[in-house]
Amino acid sequence: MTEIRCKWCEATLPILADLDRALRDQVVDLVRHGSTAEAFGALARETGLTLKTAKAVTLHITRERGTCHRWPCKAKLETGRLDCPVCKGINFDW
Repeated sequence: MTEIRCKWCEATLPILADLDRALRDQVVDLVRHGSTAEAFGALARETGLTLKTAKAVTLHITRERGTCHRWPCKAKLETGRLDCPVCKGINFDW
């Protein structure tokens, strides 16, 4: 599995390029509606990731599409980039 390191928090995160689209959409929906714990539980259960890794992934999912997940950064993200151009944090902008 390909991994990337977040330059902001130093977490090593799996890219999850082959993640099932339905699961990805479910996890994103849960995160964006404030159910982060439910999101990382579903991600761990369905992918076999550890809870620690699944939680790290969900914490890097954008809360608003196209905007860095980190507060107070909230920089606009470039399409196709994982790292924020301002804070260098990893963003899964699914």
